[in-house]
Amino acid sequence: MEARTVLRFSFLSISLVLLFTFVHLPYAPPSMTDLLDCATNSPWCTSKNRIQTKQTNLLKEPPNRKRHHNHASDTPHHPLDPLTIQELKKVRSILSSHELFASSSYSLHSIDLEEPEKPLVLKWKKGDPLLPRKASVVARVRGKSHG
Repeated sequence: MEARTVLRFSFLSISLVLLFTFVHLPYAPPSMTDLLDCATNSPWCTSKNRIQTKQTNLLKEPPNRKRHHNHASDTPHHPLDPLTIQELKKVRSILSSHELFASSSYSLHSIDLEEPEKPLVLKWKKGDPLLPRKASVVARVRGKSHG
């Protein structure tokens, strides 16, 4: 009977010491960049191939990157480039000059660049004048869609 008591006491004391140790250990969680860096054998990369080349950190911005770009001065360089701000303003002025859109409020669903014919785009070379650019508009006025 006494051996059982000693065994219970030792088990309880060892459990309390372990619990106290784990609760009061200093632990600093790793930073997000350390977690995502595969070169440090982080938990993020345990399922990946461990033989990897060092990749650039995608979380940091490149040092030579411009923060802000004024898109108002953009010009298209290719026939399939998206519409520029100047072209979108031109679409707005054309719509506002139309009697249907001038007299009431409207909502635009889309403004898309109508792509030129494929053979024309394939013939076009850098430095050639741009092909004529057209925009198509889908708008809703007084409960009806117009395109």
